[in-house]
Amino acid sequence: MYKPKKIKVKNGFKWEVSFHLAGRNSKRIRRRFEKKIEAELFIKEYFNKDPDSIEFEFSSSSKTLKSESDFWLSIRGEVISPSHKTRVLGILKSFLIEYSNMPVVDINIEFLSHIRKKLLARGLSPATVNRWTNVLTTIVNHSFKHERIKTNPCSNFGLLSEFRQDMQFWERDEVSSFLSFANDKYSRDESMRWVYIVYLLALNTGLRAGEIWGLKVKDVSFDRGTIVIERQLLSKERVVAPTKGKNIRKVPCNHLLKDELLSLIKNKELSSGSFLFQSSNSKPIYHSNFRNRFFQVDLRDSGVKCIRFHDLRHTALTLMVESKINLKVVQSIAGHSDIQTTMRYVHLLASNIEEVSEIFILS
Repeated sequence: MYKPKKIKVKNGFKWEVSFHLAGRNSKRIRRRFEKKIEAELFIKEYFNKDPDSIEFEFSSSSKTLKSESDFWLSIRGEVISPSHKTRVLGILKSFLIEYSNMPVVDINIEFLSHIRKKLLARGLSPATVNRWTNVLTTIVNHSFKHERIKTNPCSNFGLLSEFRQDMQFWERDEVSSFLSFANDKYSRDESMRWVYIVYLLALNTGLRAGEIWGLKVKDVSFDRGTIVIERQLLSKERVVAPTKGKNIRKVPCNHLLKDELLSLIKNKELSSGSFLFQSSNSKPIYHSNFRNRFFQVDLRDSGVKCIRFHDLRHTALTLMVESKINLKVVQSIAGHSDIQTTMRYVHLLASNIEEVSEIFILS
């Protein structure tokens, strides 16, 4: 069986698969991959095919959305995160109902623009539309990269701008009001104190919901004042997955959080490997239950502006930017791979800055 070979390229290293179909003078197959597992999966998928189909797969018209999505999943399906795979499968299911037998060479800029227009007409956000069209372009790009089609019909298809004017966040006084309400409702004498700690954690660190539910006692470094983020808890089945972006990072743990977390660990008698937040039967928290039973009720009763739980993250990051914390530091805390994503929080403050220009006048 052929094995991938690690080779040096201009920007580092790649894994190369190279072989002839039937001796030296026959057609040569050569592919390069970022990861060894991708190369191994390609070899496995290639030689598990019907031998009659090995002879040039490059009949472009025979490469349909269904066949190429199956091909993409056979190679990438084992290396992408469970949450991403679930999202892709859901999107694909919708596309395959109507376009299963469509040749991938027909998934061009004109077709994608038509799809985009239909999705926008349904009221989907630009970010959601980009995710949907990106599934199609990823599959086509993958087929072109592996020389299953001769041309890439969607190579110049661009994305919609995802800047959200409607992204919600609380002002500092709203944060104080909500935390004060939660602190009183879930007092230290109550077994439900952990609910307040979840809010405190989200608003001080900007963690995503799945990252909060995936935290374990061992992730908190009380000496250094940091929390290590390396996993997230997803779906009703409580699937443990790498955190978004897959890079382990650290977020700050201030003295207030330290005190609350220490009390929580002591009162619940949690071991090092235990999840910090658990249900009454010691099961990990399911986010939808928390949102419906606690967060939405507390929003209503506290009287603050209604926002999504994810907007607690936007609030935390926006207030970090407002507090003049270095943008590179905010980027690291947020786990953004691109500084432009962090810059969105600067844009969020723009409307506030415009308001200040009308009321803050020195003469």
